Amino acid sequence: MNHPYRPLTLVILGWIGLGLVGCAVIDFAKPRSTTPPNPASSSAVPGGQKITLENAKRVSQLARLKEGSFIAQSAWSADGRWLALPSAYGVYLFDAQTLTQVRFIEESEHVEKIGFSPDSQWLATSTRRAVPWHPETPTPLTDNTVRVWRISDGGLVREFKGESWVGPAVFSPDNKYLATRSAQDTARLWQLSDGTMAREFKLKSPNDSGPLTRVVFSPDWNVAAIVSSRGQSNNTQVRIRLRRISDGGLSRELTEAATDFDRAENLTFTSDGTMLISTNALFIKNALGQPRSGTAIRLWQVDDGRLVREWKEQEVISNVVASPDGSWIALTDFEKTRIRRVNDGSVVRDLNSAWSIVPSPDGKQIASRNEDHLLDGVFALSIWRLADGSLAQELKQPFAVDGIAFSPDGSVLAAGRLWRISNGALSNPVKLSGLVDHVDSVAVSRDNQWIATGGIKNLRLWQAKDGMLVREIRSITGRVNQIAFSPDGTWLATASADQGVQLWQVSDGNLIRTFSKQTENVTMLVFSPDGNLLASATRNTLRLWRVDDGSLVRETQGGWRSIAFSPDSKLFASTDAGGTLGLWQISDGSLARKLQVADVVSGAAFSSDGRLLAVMYMSRTLRLWQVSDGSLIREVQDRGSLAIGESIAFSQDETTLVSAGSRESSIGLWGISPTR
Repeated sequence: MNHPYRPLTLVILGWIGLGLVGCAVIDFAKPRSTTPPNPASSSAVPGGQKITLENAKRVSQLARLKEGSFIAQSAWSADGRWLALPSAYGVYLFDAQTLTQVRFIEESEHVEKIGFSPDSQWLATSTRRAVPWHPETPTPLTDNTVRVWRISDGGLVREFKGESWVGPAVFSPDNKYLATRSAQDTARLWQLSDGTMAREFKLKSPNDSGPLTRVVFSPDWNVAAIVSSRGQSNNTQVRIRLRRISDGGLSRELTEAATDFDRAENLTFTSDGTMLISTNALFIKNALGQPRSGTAIRLWQVDDGRLVREWKEQEVISNVVASPDGSWIALTDFEKTRIRRVNDGSVVRDLNSAWSIVPSPDGKQIASRNEDHLLDGVFALSIWRLADGSLAQELKQPFAVDGIAFSPDGSVLAAGRLWRISNGALSNPVKLSGLVDHVDSVAVSRDNQWIATGGIKNLRLWQAKDGMLVREIRSITGRVNQIAFSPDGTWLATASADQGVQLWQVSDGNLIRTFSKQTENVTMLVFSPDGNLLASATRNTLRLWRVDDGSLVRETQGGWRSIAFSPDSKLFASTDAGGTLGLWQISDGSLARKLQVADVVSGAAFSSDGRLLAVMYMSRTLRLWQVSDGSLIREVQDRGSLAIGESIAFSQDETTLVSAGSRESSIGLWGISPTR
């Protein structure tokens, strides 16, 4: 591969924080079925013991899964024609001038990073799939893949399994090669014509004490910048090495000042490859002398390693991009997007906050995904004019998936796709065919036959076996934020702010009744196991409705966080924001028992015999309570940060408790460890 490279005229950068997963929802009541459960699908962990009151003291965390935080990279093609936005399930390709969707490239795992080839003919994607955590192998592992797609028809050109990303300049300037990083900390250069490896060189040096945290190729493919670290605790030294791509040799080393963090937060080249921009989080003091988080931004000359310029920002910088002509850089934090001139560091303009920014090829516009500009409550893509900071365009097509739902037996997870959970692993994803817009709520029927999704002005019913759309109800005028199936699958209850709680017939989609025209958002919607009652909760009110006639049975004030009915439908457990969990008699509304812990409750589930109550707390703690006297039987804490529980359910055979967290699509499995 000894051929010259011409300089790139564009560096395609930008990080997009795509929060695709919202409130987790689990149907807590047990299904009423005469068919015995299938052992292959009803138990998350083979050979597990049924969790009972007698053995509950032995319950521990068995495994945890993390499907990713969905932080991904957006890209603008070099010819200015295409704008690509990744999602958890693929890449949306838009016409950059009109912001109309041209194509959707489907992926089997969530897309983390994307980049166009210099000739704008190909698109590279980097995906990552989590490998389940287990106590015997506590370090989470990931399965990485880099793929190359044709823009013209969305066809797959090349696939490199086990390989990960090396920055926006993943393609060589002449479009002949693709760069990846291997699990062995080597850089690999692949010929796109036939997929064979042309060259490989080591990225890690023998004296590196820590892992390599970042690898970025320069746009001209002359230099690879590699970040590693030395030291411990508050005296960590971040090291940036520059290696020649031609032979892998060490060109020079840049040593950052000692910081309180162990990595360069951002690392990017200017479009001509002559300068390198790095950022490090640090602690600085404000005008009153109070310590607060900040960021140091450093600009390095690549050819001699000289520090050209340094700035300090008062906030933690999450994203840095350079303009195509190298005249300015854009920095994002939680409050704003700041444009600075490269020659003197002066501030050109502050724009609204953004999770992701990417400049247009001519450098006159910036596209951003942000939190402040919402269209009907959906995160929007905004395009800003750099000259005056005005808004040029805004993408009005929502496509995020915010809902998570488990089937009652814990064997099916719905989150934009249908995932089968078996032996602590997610497998066999089935796409909900035609799902291209925002989903706020998801529910799975008790018999695992149906999936219901709700969003802005839409309510849809899907077949769980193949993801085919069965029915769409278009009479919804607002946002469907909660969905629940009745135990026998006859009814579907929905909640929206403008139409209150409504009951629909699953067989034909007809509206049966409206329970209430509530103005508050309903945060929970749960049927009793006998199907006679429907509980709805807002931030301040809990209501029990009679299903057959829609009458209000009881109304209670309080900041409710979760609801669970006992299997005999005689009790329901409800929690408030202060961490108090109450067991209430449905017959007269009296408080039978109070369980109080100084912790925020997020989900609860009864065992099938009604003797055990499993409660998940926001502090990553699972507690098992004896229902009869309210005594605490078992307390287990998550041993890592991946399975932050926000809902919980028993598997159908009750050998496993499955917890779901909305953050980073985390899933925890709990049960009695097999005897070894």
